[in-house]
Amino acid sequence: MLKSYPTSYSQFKKPLNLLKHNENKKQLIRFVYRYRLANSFSGIVADDIGNSIKGYNTILKVFLTYTAYEQLLNSAKGLHVFGLLSIDKNYILNKKLADKIRENKELISFLVEHSVGSILISQLSNFRNNKNDDVVCIAYAIRNVFSHGELTATAIGTRLARQRKVLDELADFLLAYCDETFTKCVEKLR
Repeated sequence: MLKSYPTSYSQFKKPLNLLKHNENKKQLIRFVYRYRLANSFSGIVADDIGNSIKGYNTILKVFLTYTAYEQLLNSAKGLHVFGLLSIDKNYILNKKLADKIRENKELISFLVEHSVGSILISQLSNFRNNKNDDVVCIAYAIRNVFSHGELTATAIGTRLARQRKVLDELADFLLAYCDETFTKCVEKLR
């Protein structure tokens, strides 16, 4: 029953009598629901879409994962979790994964071209040019271009299984990061 929940969910569910953490706890509850959806997501059913559904599933998994991460970071910041910064400054470096993502030049070019905001475009350009290994900027850009309507599965290099696998790795890596961060938040609530 608890396999899709964060590792520290059982400790989190224990009654808390600390009213000063009430807003943070509400945010963490929203995070748990988003995390569960992203962690247990296996795909959408759309019979007439064809093979592009595989690309949409990958994109949607990254999207769902990023929204969980975003919700968690707001709460973690409120709890003053050591080592975490605000959402726009919290970089998550992973050279091995970054190198795999960079191999999908079609994806990176699309994200740079269709992203909005000088900070994100700069981060993506630096990522493309091997000047940073911040993988969260890729998830953020995917979330933005998907939610604002520019992104479709066929336009970004998700046709091949290996391309989708790398984006699935990104989602899994961010879910693991969220799980660890959630544990730190739960410890702060005690």
